[in-house]
Amino acid sequence: MNTTNQCVAAHLHRLHDFLVIGGYDEVHARPYARLGMVIAQHPEDVGLLAKERRLKRIPGLGWKIERTIMEFLKTGTSEKFEAFARTTPLTVMDLLKIPGVGVKTARVLFLGFNIGSPAALKQALDEGWLEATGVFKPNLLARIRHHLEEAPD
Repeated sequence: MNTTNQCVAAHLHRLHDFLVIGGYDEVHARPYARLGMVIAQHPEDVGLLAKERRLKRIPGLGWKIERTIMEFLKTGTSEKFEAFARTTPLTVMDLLKIPGVGVKTARVLFLGFNIGSPAALKQALDEGWLEATGVFKPNLLARIRHHLEEAPD
């Protein structure tokens, strides 16, 4: 297993999730996740490919994602991620750690109800107004509530 490839793949997956939750068009975010999977499985070291300017040999990799990978390899982050971090709190990513909350549910929580963290979600559940919206199934909200009550602060 190539560590560099795994780190780059993890960043691309995280970027995809962060973009979708923050309101980026899912169709345009999908290539980040897809290429994350490709890179995780790629036999050659992505760091070496980048150094040798051969990243475009990876199937489906265009110039935008090439630039994102180059930025990540150099700085540990990317401008795309940082640009979204200026308007979307990083705590929205913590919502994905809650069983039953995927990217789309986190997106609805954040964009639809301004819930950007597990603490805000717990508060909304405690206040009872989230259930009253009828947007989420009761069993999902019960599972989320159970997790948040069991999770250490």
